[in-house]
Order: sequence, then C-alpha cells, then structure tokens
Amino acid sequence: MLILEKMYTGRYISQWGNLGHEAINLIPADDGKFYIWLNANGTVPENRKADVRNCTVLMLHGIDSKHYKVIGKAEECEPCEAASISHTWTKRGEEERNKKERYESQKKLGVTYNRKCPMDDIYDEKDIFATFTAKRVWEVKKAIYITTEESDEDEENGIYYADFQFGQQLRKYIDDDSSFRKILDGENWKEIPHDIKSIPAEVREPSFNFFKLLGKEKDELAFSNALSYFIRKSGIDRFLKEGLPWEKEFPNDDYKIEREKHNMDISFWGKNNVVILENKIDANITDGTKSKESQIRNAVRSYCDEGKQGEIADAINSVIDGSSGEPSQLSKYYIYAVAYLLKQGVEQDEIKNRIHCFLLTPEYAKNMFKTKDKKYLIGEKYRGITYQSICEYFDKVSHEDKNPLADEPYYEGFRSALEPLQKEVNNELEEEMKYLFYNKIGLIEN
Repeated sequence: MLILEKMYTGRYISQWGNLGHEAINLIPADDGKFYIWLNANGTVPENRKADVRNCTVLMLHGIDSKHYKVIGKAEECEPCEAASISHTWTKRGEEERNKKERYESQKKLGVTYNRKCPMDDIYDEKDIFATFTAKRVWEVKKAIYITTEESDEDEENGIYYADFQFGQQLRKYIDDDSSFRKILDGENWKEIPHDIKSIPAEVREPSFNFFKLLGKEKDELAFSNALSYFIRKSGIDRFLKEGLPWEKEFPNDDYKIEREKHNMDISFWGKNNVVILENKIDANITDGTKSKESQIRNAVRSYCDEGKQGEIADAINSVIDGSSGEPSQLSKYYIYAVAYLLKQGVEQDEIKNRIHCFLLTPEYAKNMFKTKDKKYLIGEKYRGITYQSICEYFDKVSHEDKNPLADEPYYEGFRSALEPLQKEVNNELEEEMKYLFYNKIGLIEN
C-alpha cells in the first residue's frame, strides 16, 4: 500500500519557532531507525492496521489544490505500538484514557534523539509521537511535482500526473500505486543516513530577513513591491536591457514602471512598447475568471472612446487570432497592452512585435510553468525567466564601484529573501524544521 501524506500544513509553518510533529520523518533516531508521523493525528484506523504493514509513505507539500511538491518517501513502514488506538473527541473520558494508553505504549519503545525523548523533551506532549517505523527514508535530489490536472503533466521536467484528491484530509490511502511507480522507482532520490550525528554538519540556520519576519517570504505582492523599488534604484532601462532575456534587439523606448496596472504585477510602458513581468512565487496562473470577449470589452472601455470601441475590439481580435487555449490573467494583460498600443497609434501589424511578456518564477518552479503556453490563450507569448537571473542582475549592479544600491538600507534584506527562490529544490520548510529539531535536542552549537 501507498500512503500519501500532506506535510507542513496549518498556520504553524508561518510562525518562526514552531516545530511540527512531522519533522521526525526525515531524521533518524538514536537507534538508527526512522519514525514516521502521519498527519493529522498520528494514528491509523483499526480497519487499516493490516493494510498498512510494509507500506510506503510518500510525503508531499501542497502548492495549491492541484499541485504537490514531493518532499520524501519512507519505505517498508510498519505500524508502531499504539498507532491504532483511536482519537475519540466526542467522549472526553475515553479520549483521556486512550491518550494515556498511547503515551505509555510508545514510551516503552525507548526512542530518543540525542538522548532526548520526543514525547517529553521535544514536543512537550504526553501522547503518541510516531505512527510507523521505516527501514529507509529518502529525500529528493531535484524538484518533483505531482499534478492532478492531466494537461499539466511533463514527466521530462519532473511533473507527474496522478488521479487522486485529498479533499479535507491530510492523508490518502492508495491501494493501487501503479500511477506513482515512475516517481517511487525513479533515480531522483537521495537516501538519508541512519546516523543522527552525521546530519547536523549539513544543517544550517535558515536565512532570516524582514520578509520572513513579516511572514511574507512567499508573498508575491511584497516581492513585486520590493522588486519594482530596487529596479527603479538600479535604473529602469538598465534592468530591462540587462535583467531580462531578449531574443532580439532590446526595444528602446521611454519606459515608465507600473505596479498593479490592470492587475499586472510589474509592467513597463513606453510610447510604442509594453513589457509585462508577471511574478509567480507560490501561486498558479489565475484562469476562468472572464471570457476572452469580456477581457477585450473591458480593455476597449479603458482605452477607447465609445464610438471606436467596435473597431478596436475587431483589431484586438485580429492581433490575437491564431492563439488558442483558455483565457486567463495572461491573456487579460496582453489584451490590455494591445488596446493601449492601438490608442498610441501603433500599426496593427506591428503590435505583436511591441508587446514583450515574461513569466518570473523561482528556479525550483520553472518546470511547473513550461506547459502553460499550451493551455492558456496567449500563453506562448510569455517567456520564462527565473529568480536566478534576477539575482545575477542585482549582484552585478551591487558589486560595481558606483553601486546605486549602496545607500539602500533594505537592499541586503531583499537580496537575502531572494536566496531561496534561486534554489533548484524548494526545501526551506524542511530545512527550517530540521534546524529547529536539531536545535531542540542540542545538536546545534549556538
């Protein structure tokens, strides 16, 4: 049997210093074994006890309702003592008895981490701490994603389709794991050592900056605000020329930078050109909000007098003719740019060469968006760019003798916040939990 487990859910993950029970999943105990906590309450129903013997647990973190990041897998799992003693929240007295029985049964296992008991010294909770023991636990080498949307599948880039739904549950029992075998049997795994003291050398204190302090480390609005500010400070034209990848010669113009104009994250408006920079950190592309006709109608109303609206709408349809797919925020932005340039007097045949679209993503998420040009209307117009390129640009600017960012007190915090976004694997949560756990058991030198 395969069990899918959703890890790092709930508000605690955004509050620095909170240690989730599932942190033990990736850390060996003093006895060299791995103990696995199964969200949400650590127990297995009595009617599942026989099914889950020798099972595999695939650990996931939800990106949105249709996409999941693979964190790790635990193999040859066996239920721990007391794992099937249920939680019964309706009967107070019975629950207290069950809690005591779970605690005393698991206490007998004698499990410790650096000689500290997880129930008493780590989690300060006298209850169950582990659902399974696992013979081997693995973490991913490079990003692996699971999508429940078949059109998003791209196995070559680590995105696998599987037909399942979590619903409101944090676990899913899969009797037939055939659709997951490509992931489970693939080579993109790194086994975690069984020696608890071999890991702390690799553990580093998580980066800390004012984005994390404010709980905004994955907030697109906050990053777009900061990014647009530092683009201005470095020079708008310079950023456009050196910070973005151009297939052809850079289109010189008198650009002004805008935030949230027509809901675009960051955009640059010249007399004859528009540059769109859509920022995607921890969210998917918004689709299904308005039809193509509605998007055109709204754009025309924004830029054209009533007497010319029909003519301009026809012109917009002509410009986007040949592109297929679902309307989304990507087509909305492009259509607004078309309407603007038509008002500016740009020839209709020239407009396709005057709108320049970029989709900015973390390095670890770039493959998640590679198939979007096939799905969305105008999606093929958006060229991918990652935060790796953004970091390279700002590093170049900040290391010059005449550094325009030298007197900016918040630049270093901004640059530090970009660091996780240029990694190939998004493991910030795992690393943070690992650091907190090792610090709690005294294996981190402060």
